[in-house]
Amino acid sequence: MNIDSIMLSEYASFVGTTRLTIIGTLNRTTVSSVPVRLPPIYMTLVIEAHQDQAGSEHEVEIRILNQRRERVGKSMKVSFRFKDEPTLAGMHPRHSLVIAIATEFPEEGPYAYEVFIDGIYHASTNLYIEVQGEV
Repeated sequence: MNIDSIMLSEYASFVGTTRLTIIGTLNRTTVSSVPVRLPPIYMTLVIEAHQDQAGSEHEVEIRILNQRRERVGKSMKVSFRFKDEPTLAGMHPRHSLVIAIATEFPEEGPYAYEVFIDGIYHASTNLYIEVQGEV
């Protein structure tokens, strides 16, 4: 199993069952002061598995870490299931997830969003919180 795509955005959702809409991708955001509680940030994951995992259920855990690798806020856990349907030769089961994550960021700096599937680390992406000085 691997993560084909990981992205943070201002908004993401599914239209129907197959069309994914992502608005305002993020890797840095500017705030007036810290600590700050941002509106939910949406993490989009596209997960691909081996053929023998079709129909299997898994748990995704998202951990947010500061630059000292200390956890920020609570971990978020979401379960998902790969569809149990035939695929074309050479294609693998895929599942897309959109997870809304609300977090309070205690300080300026880089934060890592780490993704674990069934307790095993798979990927991470970063968000930099920048305090805008007075002009």
